[in-house]
Amino acid sequence: MSELRLSKALRKQHPPALVAAALALLELRQRGRAKFERAEDMYFTRAGLEQATAEPVAHLHAQRFRPLIRAECEAAFGDRASGQYVDVFVVPTMPTTAPAFEGYDPDAMMTGAGFTPIWNLTGNPAISIPCGFSSEGLPIGMQVVGRPFDEPTVFKISDAYQQITDWHLQLPPIAKEAVTA
Repeated sequence: MSELRLSKALRKQHPPALVAAALALLELRQRGRAKFERAEDMYFTRAGLEQATAEPVAHLHAQRFRPLIRAECEAAFGDRASGQYVDVFVVPTMPTTAPAFEGYDPDAMMTGAGFTPIWNLTGNPAISIPCGFSSEGLPIGMQVVGRPFDEPTVFKISDAYQQITDWHLQLPPIAKEAVTA
């Protein structure tokens, strides 16, 4: 009964459409992983409801900052008319190298820091391509990020990079060791 009261409290705190969207999002995330016999068992628990409302609320907060972040990105690209501009940014894909298989945690990778989500928020086209290997033999990626709706430039520059390097053709040293072992 306390879980149902919590649900009513959450509905008062957040608009019904937001709660509905949160529940739909949670259902999609939990599908295949949930061990509940009935959907109500998942939604009407304190943890389920808190998780269901937290992410969409954070998403809405991020949406409020979207125009500011877009404007900063646009300014960073510069003004083509003035002649002081860049066509693309070349930035790391992740703050670390790819993780080794031993101890790999896919959930941690999905929730950890990365340099790709910002481009989803701003709408800039981005592609990640291989650019080398760490001293441990793990792949390193770089992103080529373009102006909004300028996918052709992103593809051309990425293709040009791959024409003059062969990182995209190489097998990571750590994988070669596994194959020969």
